[in-house]
Amino acid sequence: MTTTTIPDPKMSGSGRTGAAYRFLRAIPTWVLWLLVLVWSVPTLGLFVNSFRGRDEQRTTGWWTTLSGNFEGFTFDNYRQVLRAGAQGGMKTGLANSLAIALPATIIPIAIAAFAAYAFAWIDFKGRQPLFIVTVALLAIPTQVALIPLLQMYVRGAHFTIPWLDKTIT
Repeated sequence: MTTTTIPDPKMSGSGRTGAAYRFLRAIPTWVLWLLVLVWSVPTLGLFVNSFRGRDEQRTTGWWTTLSGNFEGFTFDNYRQVLRAGAQGGMKTGLANSLAIALPATIIPIAIAAFAAYAFAWIDFKGRQPLFIVTVALLAIPTQVALIPLLQMYVRGAHFTIPWLDKTIT
């Protein structure tokens, strides 16, 4: 009877054990967290400034409010942006964005789900060539596909969204 000893992975002789190895493995994580922090600082500054008045924005930095001075904080900037102006304000823009973005997201995903099901489970004539064409079309940039739409806009095409009673030109 023979017995075989399975080597312990901790003792495999790689030499990568101990505190130094754990420290070296943690460096990329800390570098990424540092990059996230540095990348987020301007966004934080814009957010804090959105609650400050115009005069305060132009005279002091946003970081001066971190000391706890919230006296000048106001929602006037948000009221002004959301209020309907000559161009309809931000509410109209938000409604237009949702009217375009939601169908433009849901419809292609639904079509892609149906196509994926057909490609995966249904044997039909021309399946392989159609699949190859579909994958090849993924290599075409979206901007190239939008050239005909740009040409329609240049010629003066108008799109009406019936439920919003608005015309997009």
